[in-house]
Parts: sequence; structure tokens; C-alpha cells
Amino acid sequence: MNFLKNWFYPAKDKPEKKKVCWLLLGKILNELLFLSEKETDQIADLDDTNPKVLQEIIREFIVPNYHYYSRENQERIKDSLMYYLITDKETLERIFPSHYVPIDSTSGELFYTLVWKELYGTDYPGPINPSDYEEDCSAKYVNSLTQDSELYKKFNPNDERPSVANVIARLKQNP
Repeated sequence: MNFLKNWFYPAKDKPEKKKVCWLLLGKILNELLFLSEKETDQIADLDDTNPKVLQEIIREFIVPNYHYYSRENQERIKDSLMYYLITDKETLERIFPSHYVPIDSTSGELFYTLVWKELYGTDYPGPINPSDYEEDCSAKYVNSLTQDSELYKKFNPNDERPSVANVIARLKQNP
């Protein structure tokens, strides 16, 4: 009988859950992970509780690099950012110390809220259903988030590196 029931009323495929991982939010820090000792000291000297300071760091280091990811990878970043901003803000405080970034860990939620605002143009992500997501921090999943070399060449033809000096100069111009 089940055969006939399944034949006439096939089970609806459940939509695949969106995969998320907090480590992706560390990977988008990109050049912040490779600061020189001087740049590390300069970042550490900035007021990382000030939204204006964090916003300038994001504009210099995060926003340009985001465009080097394919649309699919941008969606993965967006899903992870949305998930952790809405469901697990404490995880956002782990990212900086886990990646040795010289920004106070208590600024994690503020930093990633500003990242959201810069990348997606809204103050905060809308509501989500957490059961539509699953965490996958396997090496295979995390390491599959890579930048596209063609997009890098397109958006950064002169191979310019982000600079803490640029952040400081903009902060002096617009305190």
C-alpha cells in the first residue's frame, strides 16, 4: 500500500539547509590577518569601540575583498553573517582572538553588524528560521571559500593592498 501512496503522493523534497560557519567570517578579514608588526600596533592604538573607526577598517579591508568572491561564495558569507548576528552573537566575539586580529573581542558584534551594513545596505538582517541552517565547520567546507583570481584582477587591477595608513588618514580627515 505504501508503494501506491508514494506513487500518487510523492514525498516533497525538503529544501536543503543552508550551511554556515563562523570561520568564514574570519576568512573575510583577509588582509587583517596578515598585518605587519607596525600595522598591528597602529590598529591596536585605534579606538575599536568607536563605530566610525570600525567602519573605516571595514571599508579599507573587508568591502574591497568581498568583491573578489564569486556570487555563490558571497551568499555563503551572507548566510553565515546573518545566522550568527541573529542567533549566536557570542561566537562573533571569538573571531578576533581566534585569528589574532588586534581588535577587542567585545567589539565583535558591533564590527560584524557594521560589516552587514556596509555589504548589504541595511542596519541589520531580517528574521530567519534557525532550523533552515546547519553549521558545517569542516575543513572541506571552510577551505572551499576562496577568492576568484579573475574577480581580483577585475576589481584590483593594480594589485593594491589595503593599508592601515589609509584608515588613519580618513579618520583624521573625517573625525
